[in-house]
Amino acid sequence: MPLLFNVLGIIAFTTLSGNTYRFIRGQYSKLPRIQSITGLMLFSLVVPVALLSLFPHQEARFIIPVLLPLVYLYGNHLHPTEADSLTTRKLKNTLRCIWYTLNVLLTLFFGFVHQAGVYPFTDHLHREIKSSYGVHTHVIATHSYSIPTYLLQLESTTKIWRDKRSGRKYRLAPTTFLHRYGSLPMDELFDNVDQVLSNAEMLLHKYKRQYRFYIASPCSLEGEFREASKKFGYIDVEHEVSYYPHYCTEAFPKFPHYRDQYCLESNLHKTNESRAVDLSFYQRITCFLKRFCLRIYRDFFVDNHWERLPQSWRESVESLDPEELGAYLTEN
Repeated sequence: MPLLFNVLGIIAFTTLSGNTYRFIRGQYSKLPRIQSITGLMLFSLVVPVALLSLFPHQEARFIIPVLLPLVYLYGNHLHPTEADSLTTRKLKNTLRCIWYTLNVLLTLFFGFVHQAGVYPFTDHLHREIKSSYGVHTHVIATHSYSIPTYLLQLESTTKIWRDKRSGRKYRLAPTTFLHRYGSLPMDELFDNVDQVLSNAEMLLHKYKRQYRFYIASPCSLEGEFREASKKFGYIDVEHEVSYYPHYCTEAFPKFPHYRDQYCLESNLHKTNESRAVDLSFYQRITCFLKRFCLRIYRDFFVDNHWERLPQSWRESVESLDPEELGAYLTEN
């Protein structure tokens, strides 16, 4: 509550703590009456927050509806009245200034910094999809919010269409596939990348289904991402674009070591090369700030290995289930 409602949340927490203390001490006469409007608003504030706290997955937006009882109960703490003393008026004016300032700062933070790279990437993805209709698009997002599908303006795959000439009814097959794996470790993430990419590659050579493949990951995970990708030598990972700023609490950047290889811009795309590095403190700070971004990678199989396989091999592989194909590819 303090993060979402700042000053009002702190006032509510302090007041409710005092009411809880009075209840434990048996001072019931000092508590709001349940039949009063104050008691009703207090009940409307405490019960929803308490119930939502029982569930493991919690987001601040879930408790936005309690803003109404919160303002009714504690909004008067921010506005001085004629009956208030001079000290009380100064305190309320100070709280109101803090309230306005924090609201502006948090609006800027959550609106333009926190997970902010998702929206420009969605806009780029929307243009890519519309420019090449029918191409399968796979997007794997890790340690970030889900891609908002309504911004992609995808055509409905459940609506029934009718051909004007033949009168035949049909549905559109999906061509955009969004995969979100939360905060999955990089090794496990690349196992899923391998399976999805293997399936897309099989459809390409079996049914000529063209595809594009993206991975969206915070820049702070660059080192872990590159290390995990080395285990899959037949998958080429190319950095396409980065979106700034992008703050992610699930992958907060670590302050780089003075020998951090990934602070070198020229070394970002090299997975098997290293050099002696001795970064200055200024370079380390610059590198740290540059890690507040969302990095987009493109993946594909290298060297067109499929066409180099004998025809009999290709026919056998085409008959395999995608999961079985992925398991064979990852075997040592």
